[in-house]
Amino acid sequence: MKLLVVGAAGHVGGILKPALEAVHDCRYLDLRPVEGAEARTVVGSLCDPAAVRRAMDGRDACIQLAMAPPRRDTDNVDASYDVHVKGMHRVLEAAVAAGCHRVVYASTMSVYTRSVPPPDGPRDESVPPDSMHLYGFTKRLGEEVCRAFAALHPQLKVLAFRMVLPRTEAQWAERANGAKRPDYCTAPGDLRRAYLAALEAEWEGFEAVAFCSDMDGRYLDMGKAQRLLGWVPEGV
Repeated sequence: MKLLVVGAAGHVGGILKPALEAVHDCRYLDLRPVEGAEARTVVGSLCDPAAVRRAMDGRDACIQLAMAPPRRDTDNVDASYDVHVKGMHRVLEAAVAAGCHRVVYASTMSVYTRSVPPPDGPRDESVPPDSMHLYGFTKRLGEEVCRAFAALHPQLKVLAFRMVLPRTEAQWAERANGAKRPDYCTAPGDLRRAYLAALEAEWEGFEAVAFCSDMDGRYLDMGKAQRLLGWVPEGV
């Protein structure tokens, strides 16, 4: 598959890159060249529609990983809206124009005011997002952009992954040190398998899927990930 990965030079992109490169023809869009793929990186901003269109040209699928720093203060307002809302709009607009029919958006469980579940049990995707903090709120708006584009363009499949703290191998190995909820994060292998599955699975329109490496199901009900993607956490 001819794949565009937006924001691949960041934390999540670094975890995913080896697995994506092993299977797909990858091109990248980022503010700086992606290490080891400099010749295949379009260096540019989501604020530059021409750069987004150039990067999307000829791609079959797109993974949108770009994010503003998850701070909760007003200093980050412009970046949060530019990346999570306007940037998502530009990515989907370019995808439709280029005939790219599959987009996977890196959302977050921070779309909820409380990302851990209430006492009545694990949370699933039926609970409406309600965050009012800048990061979670603009990620919510990004999901709504995805929903609107999928409704307007029936050929477009859009999946929003509500992720939980993706960890590198080193971070996963150290997760128990002082962590209150050591399993409320995502192992690197689980993250890679989820994204690879999203590039192959079939669904219609827009879907939101939550997942993490919660092996006991204390925090998330991940039945939808299993039904839609054939994915279950393995904790590696």
